[in-house]
Amino acid sequence: MKVLGYQLYQVLYLLALVLVVLTLPFSIKLNSLAIVSLLIIWLLDGNWNEKYNRLRSNRFFLLMCLFYIVHIVGLFYSSNLKEGFFELEKRVAFLIFPLTLATIRIGKKSINTILYCFVSACTIGALVCVINGLYFLSQGDSSYLYYHKLSGAINFKNAIYFSLYIAFSLVIMLMFIRQNWSTVSTIHKTLLTLLSLFLFTFLILLSSKMITTAFMVFLGYFIYDTIPRKNFGKVLMIFIGFIIFFGSVFAISKNLRYRFIETFENTFHQENPLSLSDYRNYHFTGGTIRLAIWKIIFEIVNENKAWVGGVGTGDHQDLLTKTYVKKNVYPGDETIGTEGFHHYNAHNQFFQFYLSNGLIGLLFFFVMIYFVWTNAVQNKNLLLLSLVLFLVLFSFTESALSAQKGIVFFCFFLSLLYNFSHKEIPS
Repeated sequence: MKVLGYQLYQVLYLLALVLVVLTLPFSIKLNSLAIVSLLIIWLLDGNWNEKYNRLRSNRFFLLMCLFYIVHIVGLFYSSNLKEGFFELEKRVAFLIFPLTLATIRIGKKSINTILYCFVSACTIGALVCVINGLYFLSQGDSSYLYYHKLSGAINFKNAIYFSLYIAFSLVIMLMFIRQNWSTVSTIHKTLLTLLSLFLFTFLILLSSKMITTAFMVFLGYFIYDTIPRKNFGKVLMIFIGFIIFFGSVFAISKNLRYRFIETFENTFHQENPLSLSDYRNYHFTGGTIRLAIWKIIFEIVNENKAWVGGVGTGDHQDLLTKTYVKKNVYPGDETIGTEGFHHYNAHNQFFQFYLSNGLIGLLFFFVMIYFVWTNAVQNKNLLLLSLVLFLVLFSFTESALSAQKGIVFFCFFLSLLYNFSHKEIPS
């Protein structure tokens, strides 16, 4: 006999899911508690036959289970079991969200509430960051209105992840505006416009190259998809306007422009890092450090003959750090307060899975992306399409599914939108 009634469980599920998105931008501990509460409610709910029938036909859940098992198997040939168990703990979201969101019963209205709560949380977080930055600006320090120092006000040590959250919030806003612009009042239109402009400006201040580019790509497609095909002239004019707009953003934002230039500019006229085996006194840029890391990853995999299964769930970072030391990659200098590169992961999710779990792990990652992408295309779900776009592009320059801020975000929203693939959810 069920402990609680159906309607009460609906409310509890919604409350737990809302808490997950509200805490995500602010606190890892509170977010973990929200996830645990969701799992507890799911266990108390019962309905095991119904849940079993739903799960056995849910390809996304089955794929994520197998993907997690690959990580468990990788623990058996890892030397650093402590790190291996920590990696499994971080990736438990690979199981929890596909499991719960494939079987719970929530309606479109509840999904909208979850999405709007996420936008609200990100907006509040952005406001806190801007206020903090303006305070330091009044003290003569403008650096707190840019990049990591800007997002650090709410404990985002890496501004790129907060950029991801802001970009997805903007996508949700755009979807809402497209569906409801003709029905909302003038006041609401003004507020929606101001909020969108604020979030976009904040995205530029965060200065993530890849996320800003990904959002611009989505925005271009969104404009194309929104304008009726018969209005070709209007589509062409908007496309030209979009190119001018993108160029203007790049030209006006000095910090963002520098971040792009710094990636490729070789101020010291050094050799390509791919041709070197020793990096003593090498001056890395954002691009060259990644090239060096990716070269090192292939060397590690080849040395350990770990092409199929990788070097193990718990050993990948130890081997990277050991090789960094061996090749004299800059370790940092505490006396002048500079941080080195010895703690850097693969900075590419494809290479990260290849290093830790080999071609098997990489294959599962590709299949997961394919499953979600085909689901989004079949259901014409632009929200899910944008999420896949962000995941793929983000994964080229960052290990998107190696940090809690990335794991929870992608696993939660991919599971939510995959299992509730309405054509366009916000309304």
